[in-house]
Amino acid sequence: MLVFGNMKKEITEKAYLTRYKRELYSIGYVKNTVCTKIRCLINFRAFTKKEFCLITEKDLFVFIRHLQKKGLHSSTIQHYYTSIVQFFVFLERELIITRNPCNFYDLQLIKQPKKPRNTISQQEVKQLYKLAKKRKETMVLHLAYGCGLRAKELERINVAHVLLPQKIIKVVKGKNNQHRIVPIPLTMLLDFTTYLHYRASLKVATNALLVNCRGNRLKAYSARVVLQDIIKRSAITKHITLHSLRHSIATHLLQNGMPTEQVQLFLGHKQLETTEIYTRVSSQQLKQLL
Repeated sequence: MLVFGNMKKEITEKAYLTRYKRELYSIGYVKNTVCTKIRCLINFRAFTKKEFCLITEKDLFVFIRHLQKKGLHSSTIQHYYTSIVQFFVFLERELIITRNPCNFYDLQLIKQPKKPRNTISQQEVKQLYKLAKKRKETMVLHLAYGCGLRAKELERINVAHVLLPQKIIKVVKGKNNQHRIVPIPLTMLLDFTTYLHYRASLKVATNALLVNCRGNRLKAYSARVVLQDIIKRSAITKHITLHSLRHSIATHLLQNGMPTEQVQLFLGHKQLETTEIYTRVSSQQLKQLL
């Protein structure tokens, strides 16, 4: 067991969290996931007001009850607990603790149904395209819907990742650092060609495909603003995000007969079960129409 002094405690715990962050990066977690996991640990530490090496299974029980009383979804609570378990496995392996409290606590949660995923119809997608006034707006729609990219993937795409002769986009840092190839739909090829010619004329230092008005890489949050600007011009009242467009293209591909395995590759899902969610979405939509 470690002995912490006032200042020493802060530095030592910070040091072990830093080491743990490096480990998460080394096994392939992306920055957002790492930050979320560390935030879970910091919140847990602040709630217990105890050093990590003094945590007991009772502390885990009280913390989980606290999260339940706050009304958090079971999947969120599970994520908190998984982050804690992973960290304590690290502490045990590094001989920072000799007794892992997670080995003596059995998490039992009632699984709650997930909120339905927001999707838009193919007709609504056409409406958004008609209302896109700028090249950048069209490209955001193409990347999020036509290519099914996640918001962060859209942000990271560079000009060099778009290979027009092969009609593909290389996604080099997807979720969990997964790489994949995404086809550019033939109906969008002319827009990509035109945009790349326009992009080449811009005198900017960044190699990003999408740039903001200052000539810097367009961030995911700015791309969300671009999408919301288009939606404001439409009659669509649903809460639509960039990820909604990704959900929508997956649903539309399945409805049009593309095999689940091919949709899995297109979206970059590691598990087929993740893609099968869209099959259930399609079935539910069909029931509403019949």
